[in-house]
Amino acid sequence: MNTTKQANDTNIFKDLKINELIVSSSNPRTDFEETALNELAESIKAHGVLQPIIVRTHPNVKKKYEIVCGERRYRASCIAGVKTIPASIRELNDDEVFEIQIIENLERKDVHPMDEAKAFRKMIDSGKYTIEDISAKIAKNQTFVAQRLKLNDLIDELQEEFLKGEFGVGHAVLYSRLTIEKQSDIFSDAKTGWKQGYGTLKEAKSELERENEDLDNAIFDLNSDALLPTAGACSKCLKCSSANTVLFPEFEGNFCFDSKCFQIKSETEKANRLINVLEENPNVILVASWNFKSNKLDEIINEYGKKLLTQYDDYSTYGIEGEGVSAWHVDNAVFCEIFLKENTKTDTIINNPGANQTLLLEISKIKDRANRALELDREKIFKRTIEELVYNEEKNSLLVTGEDLKINEKIAICHSLLTYGDDDWIYEEFGVDRFVFRNNRIKIITDNFTDQFLFKVLRRHIKSNLVSLSNLDYEKNDDPKAYFNVIKDYFPDEIKIYSDEQNNIASKRIERSNKRIKDLEDKIKSTAESIETQKNLLQTNNVCTVCNRSDADFIDEFGHPAIWKDNICLPCSSKSK
Repeated sequence: MNTTKQANDTNIFKDLKINELIVSSSNPRTDFEETALNELAESIKAHGVLQPIIVRTHPNVKKKYEIVCGERRYRASCIAGVKTIPASIRELNDDEVFEIQIIENLERKDVHPMDEAKAFRKMIDSGKYTIEDISAKIAKNQTFVAQRLKLNDLIDELQEEFLKGEFGVGHAVLYSRLTIEKQSDIFSDAKTGWKQGYGTLKEAKSELERENEDLDNAIFDLNSDALLPTAGACSKCLKCSSANTVLFPEFEGNFCFDSKCFQIKSETEKANRLINVLEENPNVILVASWNFKSNKLDEIINEYGKKLLTQYDDYSTYGIEGEGVSAWHVDNAVFCEIFLKENTKTDTIINNPGANQTLLLEISKIKDRANRALELDREKIFKRTIEELVYNEEKNSLLVTGEDLKINEKIAICHSLLTYGDDDWIYEEFGVDRFVFRNNRIKIITDNFTDQFLFKVLRRHIKSNLVSLSNLDYEKNDDPKAYFNVIKDYFPDEIKIYSDEQNNIASKRIERSNKRIKDLEDKIKSTAESIETQKNLLQTNNVCTVCNRSDADFIDEFGHPAIWKDNICLPCSSKSK
């Protein structure tokens, strides 16, 4: 058996027998396409294995070698029926083997995104890498790494479909964000639904975006972890687009990708509010939309012995403001003004048994139509206002060029910036119950307005929109940069302390990095010198009688001399078998 030893004694080139090799259990590549393997086997029969595989002495099996890189060449060699294969034998520990295999696998031209996903998962699970580390190592941004990692959450059926090419990586990234139940539905519909297949990426995005839950419209506190302890707070959930901007960079809003969790939290919040309302006001009128359905809320209503009025059958939402009655809307979880049908029976309204119910119902319908007509009148006024004043370039200039904000503009700013998440703060500011505030926002803001209140609203809005623990680089990103500048105005001394401490850490890290870069550059230079040294130290000037390549040619091409069998190099020798 021919052996060539490099100047570095830890790297030996050797012609190993096929039966001396054992496949590595840690190789991240598990899929080897049969047709491509057979094609490579034919090439090996014709030309031999041109690039040595990388092996190490097997840590557990005596007189055997573990394949570190080159399992595909090994498999093809087995198919080709060759007896030996050129190998580079290296002294490597388990960590070095792991990293070489991962990086070699990721550098393949035909690497599948699922292979990348599993490789990244192995790196993360090893406890030695973060998303930032992987991003730096493969020269890809963190979003790329995070989205590849997320592909591991695809159910097995969709992973198989993805590997078979039934849909592309765009579909895969979308599906990986969904719950197991939703993924199962997608797979089932693609196979048995009326519209089989997965459709275009645009169609998939459009369909899924309709099902995302807009957290800005949530009725519950996004910072609360009590509604569903197993899920935690939405503001910290990785399934929330604003809390995980690395994974969801394309979403500007605040969306939830776990509809089931969102619905459970919403239902729990509605139940809590309903109980509080019933405890504080036992005679409250309870109403619901015509399509209301909730076993949990029904149980509470029955437990308190209340009757639930339904829209259209028992009440209307059309009427003159102030002439209706207050009621608790159980599925919207707010107080609202309703207009009862004349024949409606409630715990607080006395029924008139002698009245002509048909005529009363007709009167009620006339009143409803009249009230709706007034609503349409107001809509027409505002529509004309928008078209002739707001959309009129000449007149609209007055709305955007004024030097000072009018009081109603300031009130409108407060109204547009306040969200449900500000309910508790409004209570602290005005002592107004959040349910009352939601139904009388403009009036309450107007009655309590001051410029100082406007400043508070603006500052809360700035903080809410610009502060995120998932977006912290204030040099690269404008949101943290803007708020960091604000904080510096208020706390310059603290910011200087934090910056000085971190800069001290950074300078040491940069010093280590520069040293590492220099070491690597020296190694590159040393390698080039080693190649020249090897060529100068060649004791023979062997030239292959078949291909006319010499040891010097092999050193230039592969970094090591040829393995010779008589006067024929190993690749040419393999061809003749």
